[in-house]
Amino acid sequence: QYWKNYMNDENVSYFWQKDRIMETAKNKGDNDMVAYLTQLNAFLDICDQLKETWSYPTKEQLAAHKTTLQNMKTAAANYRGARLRSQYALLAMRANMLLKDHQANLAYWKDKGGNLPDNVYKEMMRNIYAGALFHTGNKKEAFEIYAEQGDQASIRWAMRKYRNLAGIQNIFAENPNAASLYYLVQDFVNNVQESIDTDDPEWITYIGRVQIKSPEAQQFVAFADKAAANGTVSDQCLWKTASALTSYLLGNRKQAAQAIEQAMKLNGAQRTKDNARCVRLLVMANDPGVKSKFLRTEMEWLDQKVASQGKDDYSFYRAHDRILHQSLIERYKNSGNQEMVWAVNCLGDFRDSGDEYWNPRYSSDFNVVLDSMDASQLKKYYAFISASHKDPLESYVTGKIYKDANYFNDMIGTKLMAQNAFEEAVPYFENIPLSFFCGQN
Repeated sequence: QYWKNYMNDENVSYFWQKDRIMETAKNKGDNDMVAYLTQLNAFLDICDQLKETWSYPTKEQLAAHKTTLQNMKTAAANYRGARLRSQYALLAMRANMLLKDHQANLAYWKDKGGNLPDNVYKEMMRNIYAGALFHTGNKKEAFEIYAEQGDQASIRWAMRKYRNLAGIQNIFAENPNAASLYYLVQDFVNNVQESIDTDDPEWITYIGRVQIKSPEAQQFVAFADKAAANGTVSDQCLWKTASALTSYLLGNRKQAAQAIEQAMKLNGAQRTKDNARCVRLLVMANDPGVKSKFLRTEMEWLDQKVASQGKDDYSFYRAHDRILHQSLIERYKNSGNQEMVWAVNCLGDFRDSGDEYWNPRYSSDFNVVLDSMDASQLKKYYAFISASHKDPLESYVTGKIYKDANYFNDMIGTKLMAQNAFEEAVPYFENIPLSFFCGQN
């Protein structure tokens, strides 16, 4: 946002337009900014060279890097202004980081960095400080900073040896309310899921997961239940929800249902309670004893959560997708309602991208579901989704899915032609305006 304001351009990115930003600073006569950008660009150039994977830097290059970084530290120390104070402080800690002078960064943060105004530069400095803590043996303090900042890449690397039940128990024993436990618990349950989905250890490693076998997962359930009952734990809902979801993944549906109902009543952060509500919906959606009206209310709540998510957060969307495909479809398969199996499949997939060069109606899983039907099934399905429904969940699903008459006339007519029923196909095509075909690609 800083560079957008400086350039008065909402689309500016320093990574891609640093030369343009430097030119603007020069044109403005902003000598302080030109001096800072010179140092910043030197730092970024070194980072680019260190990322080069085809060759190691020569001794001469390393010596030049060291000189540049020392000069960078001197420039930061000599800056006496206020406007770029935070930026120069960050630059100094970045230089120390590349010089592997972690003790210097510990001291710099305590003496200067921690006293700066709260802003993005200070948070970046705190992240570097966490790295210095990690490299000087204060690993668990570093874990907490990474977790509080939501730095998934750093915490996954730093806590790579803790991604199991023993690691969770180790952290819990020292601090049952450690921020890093949110990461470890979520990671563990995700690893259980992936381990159940495939027994290929090479694939598990390839996707960055850890294989968790059933005995360890069952032991985790017992540990999580105890943690949820621990009066010193501030987010008891987290642990009971994890217990419920792990039980569900292991196939213990009754145990999962009991646990998630208990989780909903426990103390916890709002996001944890939202997650518990998603898990409850996942666990209960395929239970024939659960009322359709309740499930509709919960699905509408989840729709609101998906709509309110930021552009880089897909957690509720993924929960929505899993609930549809693992629970609701199973519910209707078990009851023999094939039309609703098709409808829920179509509800989960169809997303209009708005891209004029891509037509999701004919190129996505949505279309694959419909294409799997013969003409008779397709006509029956279209009649079903076009009708009004008294059942709350059927009304919800059929009210949200795509059911354009021209599209279905085209699909049914094409199916009939494929079955050599040309005369029967003609009326379906006659009802489609030419403008519809002109809009296809």
